[in-house]
Amino acid sequence: MMKQEITPPKSFIAIITLASDMKIFFLSLLLLISLSLNAFADQAEPQDFSYLFHLYFDNGQLFADRDYEYKYEVIPEKYLEVNQGAYKGEIRNALGEIKETFVFDPGSVGNKGKINIKAPYVSDGYEAAFFDPQGSRLVTVSIGGSAVCNNDKVCNKDAGENANNCSSDCREATPTPSPDITQSGKTSIWNGLIYVLIGVALGVAYWLWRRAKSQNPIA
Repeated sequence: MMKQEITPPKSFIAIITLASDMKIFFLSLLLLISLSLNAFADQAEPQDFSYLFHLYFDNGQLFADRDYEYKYEVIPEKYLEVNQGAYKGEIRNALGEIKETFVFDPGSVGNKGKINIKAPYVSDGYEAAFFDPQGSRLVTVSIGGSAVCNNDKVCNKDAGENANNCSSDCREATPTPSPDITQSGKTSIWNGLIYVLIGVALGVAYWLWRRAKSQNPIA
C-alpha cells in the first residue's frame, strides 16, 4: 500500500514564510540601531568622563578606602567644577606635569568616615595627589591604568590615541580650524537617525513585497 504524501496547506506555508521574513526584518533593524548607537559613542571626548575616588577621611588625614579593591573608577559623567573646599587635588601625567586641579571639602563626613571625591578625567593621567589646606600631601592614587595616552612620542591609534586625546603623541600635519563640536554632534545624531529610518523603510518595503508574494496561489 502506497503512502499518501501530505502537503501542508498553502495558508500554513504563507504563515511560515511571513514569520521567517519578519524575523529577518527585525534582526536587520536591531543591527542598524546598534550601528547607529556605536557611531554616537565614537563622539565621546575625555571631558565627558570623570574620576571617582574612594577614600577615607580620619581627623584631617586621608587614606585609600580599604573596602574597595580599586581605589577609583572612571564614570561617564562630565565633571562639574567645585569652587568651595580647603582641600586640593592634582592630576599629573607620567611626565610630572599638572594637567588638572580641583578642590574638595571632606567636612560632609564629619571627623571620620568614607568619602567619594570626583575629579576631571585626564586622558594621560598617571597619578592623583590630594593635599590638606596647608599643602601637605595626604595620599596619592595611581590612575595610569585608565590612561589612553602614554606620552611615548608614538601615536598608538590601536590603543585609542588621537590628536584630540593625545596631542603629544599624535600631531596633526597641518593646523585645521577647530570644529564646531555642538554642530558636529547634532549632525552625527541626525545622520544616525536618517540611517535608521532608511533601514526601516527598506525593511518594511521588503516585508510587504514578501508578504504579497507569499499570498499568491502556489502552482
